[in-house]
Amino acid sequence: MGWHSDIIINCFERKGIEFTELSETEDYKIEWVNRFAPAGQRDKALKHCLDNEFWGGGYLWHIFSWEILNPCFVERQARIKYDVLYKCEAILIDGIDNTAYKITDSSLLASEDFDAMTDIVITDIDFCWTYAKTHEGNCGPYFYNI
Repeated sequence: MGWHSDIIINCFERKGIEFTELSETEDYKIEWVNRFAPAGQRDKALKHCLDNEFWGGGYLWHIFSWEILNPCFVERQARIKYDVLYKCEAILIDGIDNTAYKITDSSLLASEDFDAMTDIVITDIDFCWTYAKTHEGNCGPYFYNI
C-alpha cells in the first residue's frame, strides 16, 4: 500500500464504511473494461486503459477521455448523477497504488469524498454504473450508467 491507499482508507474509516482490500486488482480492471467498453472497442479500450507502455495509457478513465465510452456525464452532471444514484455494494479501484476495495455500502460516499483522491473508479458490484475521478484538472469526473 502507498500514500494514495492511505487517503482512501482514511476516508472509509472516517465515514464508517466497511471494506475489504481485494487481491485481484488486475482482474477487476479487465472486467471493468470488458463490461463498459462497447464490443467493437474493447481492444482499443484495453490498450488505452491498461497498457502502461502506451502513451498516456494505464488509466481506466481513459475509456471516457478517448471517447471510447460515449455519451457519458461529465463534471457537475457526473457528480449529480453519482450523488443521487441508489448505491449499495461496490468496488473502488485505485489507479495510483493499483489496489481495489470491496465496499459494503457505497451510499455513504458522495462525489465530494473523491476530491482528495485521483485516478479512481468506483462501480457497483454488478458493473452497471461507474464514476471516475482523474488526476487531470480538465478531465472529468465522469459518470456512466448502463
